[in-house]
Amino acid sequence: MWVIERFAGRIPKAKRDPSLRHMTAALKSVDKAMAESDDNATRKALEEVRATLTATLALNGVVGAKATAAPRARRTSSEDVGDRLLAYVKAHPGQRGEEIAAALATDTYSMRPSMKRLIEAREVRTEGKNRGMRYFAR
Repeated sequence: MWVIERFAGRIPKAKRDPSLRHMTAALKSVDKAMAESDDNATRKALEEVRATLTATLALNGVVGAKATAAPRARRTSSEDVGDRLLAYVKAHPGQRGEEIAAALATDTYSMRPSMKRLIEAREVRTEGKNRGMRYFAR
């Protein structure tokens, strides 16, 4: 029993208490959501959630819950990415997603949401399936 009490003090509080462990995981998820969100209202709401979680963790003595830590800023807005994608597809019709991503110094995963918006807006059309899909401006 002495061994358990001795080592219990070394285990971080967030790992011992399930509720704090879940709040720590939620804080990480909120940070990821903030990094991906384009909507200002959603970002504001997520900032409030983050502040509440951070304050609660700090009150419970969880080390590492910093109120000043903010997720990294997005490099470009989705409109900028969409504009760059459309301009590139107009200048280079018939290229695959990997080719477009390489030319724009990004990856296919990052450009997928913007490309889907362009396709839904009927500014870009596709031919083929999966990795063989080619993109053309309308």
